[in-house]
Amino acid sequence: MKKILVALILLVSLSSCQKEYSEQFVAYSSNPLNTDTTWRVSNSTNDAVNLIIPALFNAPMLDSFDVVTGGELHFPDNLLVTFPPHSCTGPSGAAINGKIRVEFTYLRKKGDFIRYAKPTTSYNYLLQTGGSFNVVLTQNGYPVFLAPNISYKIKYRNPAPSTDMKFFYEDLWVVNNDTTATWVSAINTQMPYGTVSIWQQYDTLTQSIIKGYEITSTRLHWINCDFFNDTTQPYTRMNVSLPLNFTNVNTNVYVVFKNKNIVGGLNSDFASKTFFYSRIPIGSDVTLVSVSKIGNDYYLGKKEATVNNANLISVNPEPKSLADISNYLNSL
Repeated sequence: MKKILVALILLVSLSSCQKEYSEQFVAYSSNPLNTDTTWRVSNSTNDAVNLIIPALFNAPMLDSFDVVTGGELHFPDNLLVTFPPHSCTGPSGAAINGKIRVEFTYLRKKGDFIRYAKPTTSYNYLLQTGGSFNVVLTQNGYPVFLAPNISYKIKYRNPAPSTDMKFFYEDLWVVNNDTTATWVSAINTQMPYGTVSIWQQYDTLTQSIIKGYEITSTRLHWINCDFFNDTTQPYTRMNVSLPLNFTNVNTNVYVVFKNKNIVGGLNSDFASKTFFYSRIPIGSDVTLVSVSKIGNDYYLGKKEATVNNANLISVNPEPKSLADISNYLNSL
């Protein structure tokens, strides 16, 4: 009887300890990993997902030219940008004199397109890219514009230029009241805006032929050199899941093709709390890359996969510094 009484006392004592422990448990609501689980139908500019992009930017390359005489600007990576004389005007076509400041950004690697959130897609159709550029012209801090019927040229090296490349420019695309940027083919517009051609020259120092592209453009800001990926291939929808705390409010997800210069930006499926891309060629070898900001911390996810069907692919991000994320993007 004494043994039974002792056992009962121990059982009650154990029970009360466990109850006390559970009652004292505190969910630390100040930790973003416990609170940031919300998905939204459309994002706002202040959402963490939109703060990731400028944090990864590289500083633009800078130079200037005289608006009256024009000029040739030489940038790293064997880039040459040429502006003809009297190529710029002020607002409403007003004549201007003096120096024009040029801010120039070149997206060359696949990781660059993730860094600037500029996937190589046109209305969800995949593009193979030969490089993208952002050209911004100012004078005394104010924007200037290209004069009517004036074009400038960008010449840059590429070891294996393709005759399929065409001129694209960035425009806005509205879907379900949500505005996003997309690349638009100049061929499909009333104004051609630009052309892409292959150039080559003999290098006397290396005694070899140098090849690349020459872009002629009548548009400033973001332009691109691309061609549409083969649309006759059978394709499937690709679906991607991340842990609960990684949502469309704090995470961007991209698909990077291993053997092609293609980067696709995944859309968010609000109903299923997943990310997806609707048209992935079956059999594609890809790397899925997620970049997230939760609170003051950044996360990087990466997962290699061969896409054969619409089965869910899981990506598990890990905490990384901005420098670590930047180095990884440089490696793609």
